[in-house]
Amino acid sequence: MSLITVSHRVGTKGQEVSRLVADRLNVALFNDRRLTERAAALGLTAEDLDGLDERAPGFWDQAFSRKPERYRDLLERVVYEIASAGQGVIVGHGSQVLLREFSCAFHVRIHADIRSRVRELRQRQGMKKEAAERLIRKMDDRQQGYFRYAYQLDMESADLYDLVINTQKMRPDTAAEVIEQAARSEDVSACSIHALDTMQRFSLQRQVHASLLESAVDVSTLNVEVPATGAVVVSGMTASQEDADRLPDIVRSVTGVSELVCDLSVWTYAL
Repeated sequence: MSLITVSHRVGTKGQEVSRLVADRLNVALFNDRRLTERAAALGLTAEDLDGLDERAPGFWDQAFSRKPERYRDLLERVVYEIASAGQGVIVGHGSQVLLREFSCAFHVRIHADIRSRVRELRQRQGMKKEAAERLIRKMDDRQQGYFRYAYQLDMESADLYDLVINTQKMRPDTAAEVIEQAARSEDVSACSIHALDTMQRFSLQRQVHASLLESAVDVSTLNVEVPATGAVVVSGMTASQEDADRLPDIVRSVTGVSELVCDLSVWTYAL
């Protein structure tokens, strides 16, 4: 079984390469549309789905809202849920970072220079040169801004990838063949049962964290762990006794939680 992440920028033919790889390996392709469908199947609302967008939040959102953090939790929950099947091609959404500690995941970066990307948009979309350049700059800034906000990393860093392919010099079908050969090689192992279980636990942890944020619980001094399937441990300090009292019901309402341990204290302030 092959679990592959593909990272790319607009105009690099990354979507086409991803589709060809999934076809060659006979595994599911999780692009934006399929990720949204899976998120909806997991019970995310229309508002949640609108928030699953790779852009850095503005100043006011960061200063006065927990929505960006919650949306990131939900997005990561979906990625881990998909990855826990042990196979598939996941396109973007920070999957190369979320799954980098799992040796069974193979991370690919699709690259092309700006001239090649502009030419691709002009040929495929009928765009004028100036319009294509503006769109590329806008999308690049948006992607990089989100990546730095969410992971404090440069998405171009070679440390994040096992294979980088330049589609200026390699056609999409050739690129897909190279990725397929690498994924089928003995160098890339299948995900172990332990790895798949860990991904499922990470998915549940993100969902619990998102549910606490949605319920306006201050999570800044809380730690949420999922040490075993279905078992959740919440520890730390709550801002009020009210939060401490309602927190267990919030966590137990999350699908997949079968056991809960709370080790909480309430903040007290010296007069």
